Amino acid sequence: MTAPRVFQLRAALRILTTVTFAALTVAALALVVAEATGVRSTPPLWFAALWLAALGWNTYWFLFQVCDRFEITDVDLRWHAPLRTGEVALADLTELRPMRLTPQVLVICSRDGRKMLVLRLKGLGSFVTALQSAAPQMTVRDGFYGRLTERMPGPRLWR
Repeated sequence: MTAPRVFQLRAALRILTTVTFAALTVAALALVVAEATGVRSTPPLWFAALWLAALGWNTYWFLFQVCDRFEITDVDLRWHAPLRTGEVALADLTELRPMRLTPQVLVICSRDGRKMLVLRLKGLGSFVTALQSAAPQMTVRDGFYGRLTERMPGPRLWR
């Protein structure tokens, strides 16, 4: 058994995600406390409700669904989102494709219907190539955006 190949977002981006959600949560708590205590200079209630809805939506997607680390072993793909992990057998992978209406997000589909989401940032091409060679039955459609991302100047955000 060989050691797993690990692909992950740079640490700075993972830390930035955590800090951003911490700040947004503190702001949401401040809005709720201000509304509950009757502070006169607060934004309208509809704004607080909209803020909480947006925070919930983004928390679901960016902390539970969008993966920031992958490990390819001899038999499975292990994925990690900031607050969730899982694994799927390489033999069960069926497709890698851009998300509909959002080409900067790739979707990795499995036979049982599970989907793993990954941000299409510079450096992800090496993961796509490694995954395709580990699971040759999988259909890969990276598209124009993927080719463009790899050619853009700047640092590789996936390692």
